[in-house]
Amino acid sequence: MAGVKGRSGPPGNLNAVKNGYQSWRRRRALPADRSHVNALVDAEELDLMRDKGGAEAISAPKRALIRDTGIAGGLIILALEEARKHGCIVVDPKTKAWDLAPGLQRIKALLDTRRANLIALGLEREDKDVTPTLDAIRRQYESPCPSGNGSGGHAPG
Repeated sequence: MAGVKGRSGPPGNLNAVKNGYQSWRRRRALPADRSHVNALVDAEELDLMRDKGGAEAISAPKRALIRDTGIAGGLIILALEEARKHGCIVVDPKTKAWDLAPGLQRIKALLDTRRANLIALGLEREDKDVTPTLDAIRRQYESPCPSGNGSGGHAPG
């Protein structure tokens, strides 16, 4: 196969790219009318990398988990777009039974994959302690009165 003059291989060659996966995904994985999904996946991967301290701060396995999480997110978007175009419900003409479209049935597994990856990355949801400490309650009542009269604390009620 003839190559392009001054290049090392046929058009579309990915030998010299820094990140072959991203280049492949942008160039070949999706048709042109679905290229917006790549932008959403890139944004999500970048956000996850930032949450973990940047690309230089994480290991290759964590980068792979982030990439897989992005792929699952992209597949969810594609499934939802197809459901919008073709309908969410499939009806069997013989039995009149209905079910979700096959693509939508797979979304649960994709969401489970994303959740498992986020937990493996250490980005699971953390409970926020909403119980005030005794010191915080004391400080609230020892602060100057909002009326500005200079009196010390104020009593509730």
